[in-house]
Amino acid sequence: MDLTKIVDAGKALGLDGVELREFVEKRGEAVREREERALEREERNREREEKERNRDKEERDRREVLEKDEAERKRASEEKERENERVKEAENQAYLIEMQRLEIQLEQEKNRARPGGRVLPNPESRVKASKPKLPPFHDRTDDLDAYLKRFERYATSQEWKEIEWPVNLSALLTGKALEVYSRLSSAEAHDYKLLKLALLKRFQLTADGFRHKLRTAKPEYGESGPQFAARLSNYLDRWIDLAEGEKTFQGLKDLLLREQFTDGCGKDLALFLRERQPKTIQAMTEIAEPYLEARGGYLVNQ
Repeated sequence: MDLTKIVDAGKALGLDGVELREFVEKRGEAVREREERALEREERNREREEKERNRDKEERDRREVLEKDEAERKRASEEKERENERVKEAENQAYLIEMQRLEIQLEQEKNRARPGGRVLPNPESRVKASKPKLPPFHDRTDDLDAYLKRFERYATSQEWKEIEWPVNLSALLTGKALEVYSRLSSAEAHDYKLLKLALLKRFQLTADGFRHKLRTAKPEYGESGPQFAARLSNYLDRWIDLAEGEKTFQGLKDLLLREQFTDGCGKDLALFLRERQPKTIQAMTEIAEPYLEARGGYLVNQ
């Protein structure tokens, strides 16, 4: 506000003294009000611009979140589609393997035919392949031990001969489990016990593995008392089965003694005993003695 200009304007109107002072004060007050209103407009404009910038930023952030979510959904959908393709490919591979095996058996059967057209007996040629009405095994989501038990119960209910079990199980395998089956020799692939043992080893479901599960098991969230007890009982049964122990008091006693004997030895001797897997505590001590004598050692490291 320029007071000199206001005073000059007042004098130009012929004012002086009190009249000039009142004129200057009124005109000065009007100028200050205009300046204040101008400042208020500028402040409102700045606030509006700031709000607009914030809205723009929020909108960009919201779009980024939506785009990120959409990209994640797309990635999950593509991954699921790829997984479905892998499962289909594995199922097709298992089917082709089985068809090739059946074709080979048919060719062998023709070659063994007698002059009169009669086929010579051959146990493998009578293996009947059936498509089990069970979902395929997926190593990422299924427990192999539980799946095999389910398969065995189903096979028993269908009254399949055990010689039919391997080929029927192969039609249900995918991923790593199918790789195990495809890498077995023909003889091993037709022996259910050998196939099952190979699968259990591949997924580390061994006697030592179930022993560790039994010793470290804790109730899971939402698991009832009877369910937890049943799970512990299953771990113990599988430990005994895979350790080839007897489900008797003496058999369980021998199994526990072998475990404690091995755990109490030095690391080298314990590894030596686990590699040889003695079936009784007596056999374990008979193996341990020559080992210690040859090395001049003791049961524990000193």
